[in-house]
Amino acid sequence: MTYRITQLYQDLQWINQSPVILAPSEHINTTSPYLVKTPFRNKPITWKQEELEVLQFTLQKKQNYRLGHYYETLVHVLLQSHPEVSFLKHNIPVHASGRTLGEFDLLYVDQTVNHWIHRELAVKFYLGLPSQSTQKISAWHQWVGPNCQDRLDIKVNKMLTKQLRLSEYPEAKSILNQLTLATGNTIQGKEPIKEGVLQGYLFYPFKQHCPPPVNANTHHLNGDWVTESELTDYLTSLTESYQIKGQLVYIPLTKLEWLSPVHRPVINEVKGFMSNIALQKSMQERFALAQPPQLIAACYQDRHFFNEVRRFFVVADHWPDKAVAATQET
Repeated sequence: MTYRITQLYQDLQWINQSPVILAPSEHINTTSPYLVKTPFRNKPITWKQEELEVLQFTLQKKQNYRLGHYYETLVHVLLQSHPEVSFLKHNIPVHASGRTLGEFDLLYVDQTVNHWIHRELAVKFYLGLPSQSTQKISAWHQWVGPNCQDRLDIKVNKMLTKQLRLSEYPEAKSILNQLTLATGNTIQGKEPIKEGVLQGYLFYPFKQHCPPPVNANTHHLNGDWVTESELTDYLTSLTESYQIKGQLVYIPLTKLEWLSPVHRPVINEVKGFMSNIALQKSMQERFALAQPPQLIAACYQDRHFFNEVRRFFVVADHWPDKAVAATQET
């Protein structure tokens, strides 16, 4: 797997600036203050070419191609670049009586408050199911992952009621005290500030009613999802919506390209893009082989670059039934 320097920079910027999916609210539950609305304080970041090359080398050496791990690595890099972060540890397991109680995603010392921060991270892509009601919000369980193996309610409840409660165990407190000695700071015995960060996109069904989930951030990133049989109509609607941009082309995105919007030089990139007809044929072949949903970026050419204007998932025609079944699982 090759991590392009420009892609790394764009993804770092995306993590630093993109909004969270859910906004903190006292109406979620008693632990809702843990949700963070502005994860990185939106401070501008700059990176030298040699710094990006070191990051590229580090990622290549890991040879871990999962999107979640890629996202976490970039978050670590971002936090370490902030002057107020003086000490950072990640993926710290907590054991008790021969079993694992959990793992701290991130522990760091914020110098501005002289305090430990315990941060749990997630980057997610959920597709909302059509609703028959006229309500202006939808339940969390109506939002499922592309493979129907994940749900918004399951992820958020786990983060708030389990992962972010880890520091309350005596065994976790012992680990925090040991780490405190290594920091040289006077924060012994303080309960860490708990932060839950959920970034990503919500995708809405084409031409069907689907309100945003409860406590959705007003500025959450979004796209569409469409079945294979609806793809022709959907592409026509995109062309009509963005005709001022010129001729649209489409690129199927690999998992590690799911974060930042496409912004690629025209040179040597043309063969990665598809026309309407080519995309429809590709999706027919994909689902004939029972492949999972595919994320697509619709792009237009602006002088020397292809720029994304909309992203959408294409799913097999039977996917909605599978997704509905997934919402009913406990």
